[in-house]
Amino acid sequence: MSKIYTFPKSMKDVKTHYCGGCGHGIVHKLVAQIIDELGIQEEVLLTAPVGCAVFAYNYLVMLVDRIQNFMEADIISFIEIVTESKEAKKSEAAE
Repeated sequence: MSKIYTFPKSMKDVKTHYCGGCGHGIVHKLVAQIIDELGIQEEVLLTAPVGCAVFAYNYLVMLVDRIQNFMEADIISFIEIVTESKEAKKSEAAE
C-alpha cells in the first residue's frame, strides 16, 4: 500500500499550544505542505503576525533556523564591507 500522507519537512514535529478548534495549527501545516511541495524552503521568508500566530516560530523549521543563518551571513558581510572601506580610507590618507 502506498503512503498517502507524510509529515511536512518544513514543520517541526512538536505538539502545538493552540486551543482546540483553532485553525492556526491547520494553517501552519498547510503552509508547510505547500512549501515542501513547491521545494522553496530555501527561498521563503515568512513573518509571523501579532497574537497567537507569532508562535509559528516554534513550529515551522524555515523561520528561526534559516533567518538566523541569513542574519549571521549579512552581519559578517556588513563587517567585511565596513572593514574594507576603513582600510581603503586609511591607505588613501597615507598617500
